[in-house]
Amino acid sequence: MARGSNSESESNRSTAGTATKDHNPSSTSQNKQRLTSSQQQYLNNLTATHVTNNHPTENRNVYHPLDFQHDSDEFLRNYKDHYNLSLPDNMTVSGYLLGSQLGSKTYSFKRNKVGKPDARILKSQLAEEIKDHFNNMQLKEVDIIPQFIYKIKNKDKKFKMEFNTGS
Repeated sequence: MARGSNSESESNRSTAGTATKDHNPSSTSQNKQRLTSSQQQYLNNLTATHVTNNHPTENRNVYHPLDFQHDSDEFLRNYKDHYNLSLPDNMTVSGYLLGSQLGSKTYSFKRNKVGKPDARILKSQLAEEIKDHFNNMQLKEVDIIPQFIYKIKNKDKKFKMEFNTGS
């Protein structure tokens, strides 16, 4: 009989374990629900810290990407210098002040006339010339895609090729 009692206790243990599993099916679904909610919370935190709205509409005017007139003077000058465009620089604030009647009598105004080596142009004219250059420029995918991938991987650093001297 001792043998039967051992087998009874073992069978009771095994049925007791299955009884709790079968008896309480909502506990596994609650565990799954907790995992889902914790995962959802993790994803919410992740998106809140790393995803930004690059196109807010309430306080910002959205300009067309090819509207170079809304770009800064520094950007226009850098573009002109990068592509070696034979265009004069655009006027600064001082150049606009020289456009008045009083400014027209100064040496700087006379120097800024068209045809002189130091002549300046208006920002709108420079933006139009840059827009024409940008539209007419032919792109080579062979060059652009590797540069893009390199900049993404190296956080916008310029490409540097280093040679080891065998010393």
